Amino acid sequence: MSLALGIFALTSCEDVPAPYVVPGGDTPSSTLYTSASLNDWTSLATEGLNNPWIPGSNYTQATGYQKWDGASSKSNKQCNGYLISPFIKTVTEENAAYVSFQYCVGYASNDPQYLEHIKLYASTSTKDVADFDISEWAQLDFQATFTSTDWSLTVAKIQLPADFVNNENVRLAFWFACPADKSSTFEVKDLSIYSGTAPEDEPVDPDANDGSATKPFEVSDLQLNQTGAEVWVHGYIVGSIPQAPEGVVYQLKDMTFTAENASTTNICIAQSPNETEYVNCVPVQIATSARSVLTLASVPDNLGKEVWLKGTSEKYFGSAGLKNVSKYSFTFPIDDEDVPAGDPTGTGTKDDPWNVAAALQYIKALPNTSATTEEFYTTGKVSTVVKKGNSGSIQFKMSDDGTANNELLVYYCDNLGKKPFAALTDLSVGDEVIVCGKVQNYSGNTPEYASGSYLVYHNGQTADEGEGGEEGGDEGGDEGTTSEYMSIASLPSNITTNSYGTQKVADESTWLSWTWNEVTFKGARVCKATDSNGGGIQVQGNASDAAKQGFIFNSSAWSANIQKITIILKVATSSTYDPSYTLYAGSEAHPTTTAITPASQSEEVDGFRVYTQVFDLANASAKYFTIANDQAGALYIDKIYVE
Repeated sequence: MSLALGIFALTSCEDVPAPYVVPGGDTPSSTLYTSASLNDWTSLATEGLNNPWIPGSNYTQATGYQKWDGASSKSNKQCNGYLISPFIKTVTEENAAYVSFQYCVGYASNDPQYLEHIKLYASTSTKDVADFDISEWAQLDFQATFTSTDWSLTVAKIQLPADFVNNENVRLAFWFACPADKSSTFEVKDLSIYSGTAPEDEPVDPDANDGSATKPFEVSDLQLNQTGAEVWVHGYIVGSIPQAPEGVVYQLKDMTFTAENASTTNICIAQSPNETEYVNCVPVQIATSARSVLTLASVPDNLGKEVWLKGTSEKYFGSAGLKNVSKYSFTFPIDDEDVPAGDPTGTGTKDDPWNVAAALQYIKALPNTSATTEEFYTTGKVSTVVKKGNSGSIQFKMSDDGTANNELLVYYCDNLGKKPFAALTDLSVGDEVIVCGKVQNYSGNTPEYASGSYLVYHNGQTADEGEGGEEGGDEGGDEGTTSEYMSIASLPSNITTNSYGTQKVADESTWLSWTWNEVTFKGARVCKATDSNGGGIQVQGNASDAAKQGFIFNSSAWSANIQKITIILKVATSSTYDPSYTLYAGSEAHPTTTAITPASQSEEVDGFRVYTQVFDLANASAKYFTIANDQAGALYIDKIYVE
């Protein structure tokens, strides 16, 4: 066996939040060894192949799908290698020990043999890693499983065989392999060795609530099961979280237990109609079309009323919650009612587009045949972005209120001017669009816009002005764009993803330059964020290292003083990081002295905490501003509005 040794550099990736939902667990009484990230373990490529192991900020990952040899994009390569621990002392009076770690497996479908390509070994050999010999290692009883598509973690607990207990020179080794054309991804963190016997998982109670219509969750069940799955929940309507004053962000603790001045967008439910403690409640997001039925603002008599709701179990107002409610019932056994689609409006023409409710009404009545010969227009908000096709068209869903309630599928749609989309991130949830195309009731049960539809309106832009239009500016090109807000599409089209390339803070010749709304901008340590981080403008940040403090500023003046700047940022809900940066304003380019404090509020939307931060410059007499990321980690900017 030929060996190629690669030792991890012990650095952290301060730009990338940890993409995990970390499960809880009891803390064992005696810890013999622990490593949070496994970055102190040694990676070893074998058989002359590539090394699959790469360190993360608080985990270690193995995959054959990487940016190999400094490439700007990822590709698959055949890999085979080990991740080997330091020597571990397993001496314990209990004469027993077990290994515990958290892991996830993603993209398992890419490698059908992934179960055979992830293994765990132990050894008491004292040979150097360079003299590694797998014949001196014993395979442990670990079988990886495909955990989920959202990178939630699974806890493995493996009893160490007696040969590896009460020994001062025990080592562990993970092995990962993949073929040349495909790869799963294996990530591992928080590995510990504990004294004693591995605790058994609690048996599943066959009578436990499972979130189904026959065994709906209680509020306490929902609080423990924030998985994003669609579930039924039983409770009593006990209040709501009111509209926060401008510049204030409300959380669950700010809820009121009354129908007076109740929210028009949410309710809070509890297991008792007499509940008065917010910690025993969960907030529920109510779609526009259901507010007349469920909210206390519309029906004050709902206070204390028993209800069963079907929605997705995910955080809302910073707490365990229920969103995207699609069905409800005031009786049990559940006699469910679909959340109403709202009042149909429009005629489907260019001058009078349908709303989504009208489009669904028309299309559902169509026979199960091919698409219509006539094109129709529908206005709404993007509710789900599905995927981008090879030709540049995007498949997405739209609804009247931007939620997952009463969605209309748009089966591959072109951009403004019937042009392809440059990236999947060109469309975002909440975008206002008008779609034109042929419609069909596919298979008699799926109303949709057929392939070949196209946008005629997108967030204030039409096919004849701006973004993607036949007469508009180049998307992201140096000639500039004219649009309501700056986004990743406004930057140079050749911008890289999650890589700052040769940009140096201290070398202006390496900075990016672009024009937006006839104003020239420059930036350093700026790139495009990955889809998991919102796909917007990424700006590197660091509180202590000036070389990593990215920035964006306008190098030419605005024609009049800036009155207000609004910045929309996205942070994955799995991250604990909140945006922290400085906005400076001044009368000369690249100001760095007068800082403006924003009014900020946030909400959770489709796996992201979306921050809206408003900077009031009315008294600053400024025609220039700088976004300086000099506080913490990377910024993920979705949009910048300048007034």
